[in-house]
Amino acid sequence: KKADDKYRAALEKIASDLGYDLGIAVAPVVLWDRGAGVPATQEQYVCLTAWAFEPAHTWEEAEPALGKIERDKTGPDVCAIWPFETWIAAQDRGGKHLLVSLPNNGDMPQTANIDYAFSMLDSWGNDPAHPGVAKPNWCAAVPNDQSAIMQVIDQIEGFVSTKIEHIVGRIPDEFLPKDKKALII
Repeated sequence: KKADDKYRAALEKIASDLGYDLGIAVAPVVLWDRGAGVPATQEQYVCLTAWAFEPAHTWEEAEPALGKIERDKTGPDVCAIWPFETWIAAQDRGGKHLLVSLPNNGDMPQTANIDYAFSMLDSWGNDPAHPGVAKPNWCAAVPNDQSAIMQVIDQIEGFVSTKIEHIVGRIPDEFLPKDKKALII
């Protein structure tokens, strides 16, 4: 947490774990306490995001190199992220937040979504009942896969609240105070 009261690392970890449990292409995240000696201008409580594949290109970099067939193959993953990002009220979304592998030999491009520091608490404030709607700007570049969208909506609606409590509750209090956890849960 910086002096601006943003709990970036915790929100990244929660989004990553929720995405994983829903089977959505969100890159894995681990929390890291850098120790008490960190200068005041830097964050002590941070996270590390693991690259899911190598090399990883942003959507902005990869899209010109993807043909129609490759873009079409990314459709289900790209469309599945829309309801997820709406659910967690992800803001600050753009082509730099979707990582893509450039396929070789006709392989399907892989995707991984990153950077959820501006979601949940950052968007909800003290009113989680009014999260807003997210639609990633890269959705227009792929076919609208309604079945992928509906599948994620169904999974979110069926997500057990105790699972959310577990995911949020296991974040150390130094990364996310109990009162902020309660807002998410």
